[in-house]
Amino acid sequence: MAGFEHLVRPGLWLFALAVGGRVQQSEMDAMRASGAPLEQRKEALQRLVKFQQAFSPMMAGSFTRKVHPVAGTYEDAIAVQRQTDGLPPVDRLTVTSIERSRDQRPGLYQGTYRVVASKQLTGKEAEAVAKLWRSLTFNTFNQAMCHEPPYALKFESKGRVLLETTVCWHCHNFTFLDAGGRRAYYGFLANDKAGGTLLDRLKRLVPLPGGD
Repeated sequence: MAGFEHLVRPGLWLFALAVGGRVQQSEMDAMRASGAPLEQRKEALQRLVKFQQAFSPMMAGSFTRKVHPVAGTYEDAIAVQRQTDGLPPVDRLTVTSIERSRDQRPGLYQGTYRVVASKQLTGKEAEAVAKLWRSLTFNTFNQAMCHEPPYALKFESKGRVLLETTVCWHCHNFTFLDAGGRRAYYGFLANDKAGGTLLDRLKRLVPLPGGD
């Protein structure tokens, strides 16, 4: 058994991380649904960060930290919140349908995209889509290790960019900027009612090539 210790121990770390992390995440989801005060929700975020940092040294790796930014710092967790269900009111939104560049292999995180079509919304129209964005169920454990987004979204308020992201329903994730201004990835439930509603709205605004 000793010979397999280097394989078993990391597996146990990740298993416990997933189980314990989901418990913490469920608490955060319940607090959001009940309209708990922001400070109380910040405390829940901090508990999740501390749990991940203390339990699994493997989460300190640069690749894992990039995929699971909540495992970084408390500041990263707050950055996630400000760009998800805590996104401030917006007055401008740019919706862009995109395609992967020919030189980019499928499934890769990094890459460039070709703009297919774009539409800009202002005022109540922009805020209506932002409300759908905030209603998504955000959860770092739901995402796949790929990113092939059909849409890019840019939320703005008074000329300031609040969030510029590419969103992938297939991989259940999106891009955002962490506390250090680096691009990172976070997950969401793409196949629940809120995820489907947002995708349908975007398709009506800027149809995808081929009607997909």
